[in-house]
Amino acid sequence: FQRRATTVIVEVLNSLRAADRKAVEHLKRRRLEHVDSFFSSMTALGSAYLSGFFALLFAVLEPGLLLYVFVPLAATWALGYGLKIAVGRERPSHPDLAVDVAPSFPSGHALTSSFLAVKFSALVPDAAPVLFAAASAVCLSRVYLAAHYPSDVIAGSAIGVLSASVPWTALF
Repeated sequence: FQRRATTVIVEVLNSLRAADRKAVEHLKRRRLEHVDSFFSSMTALGSAYLSGFFALLFAVLEPGLLLYVFVPLAATWALGYGLKIAVGRERPSHPDLAVDVAPSFPSGHALTSSFLAVKFSALVPDAAPVLFAAASAVCLSRVYLAAHYPSDVIAGSAIGVLSASVPWTALF
């Protein structure tokens, strides 16, 4: 039974890798200059640098958000980065568009944008459609720019959503 289960898992992972590569190659062949520019701009919304800037800004304006949003996000980043190091998956390569150097799995941009969309939607429910649209654009940008495979983005987004759903304030 154990050997068969291992074989099935390996087959599923190989199929996933093949589908990931096929999706990235498909997008590489269909690039459009104005779309490249749009997604290059959108991808910045999920960056650690931009989130760090907002953490500092919100810490000054509303210190309570630091414990509600940014401390849990930092813990989630640490988890995501640990997974990146443990898995060590190489990124798809498109040197003109993607300059990331950390391993590919999971996507930190997808993790960050999904986490923030969930957290800020809870604070400002009327903004939820815009927040989730922005997070979706960040996620799509990572695959379009060949910075990540689709499974990297799905995993990063899932980690972000799950972590944002944890009642972190109860832990402090």
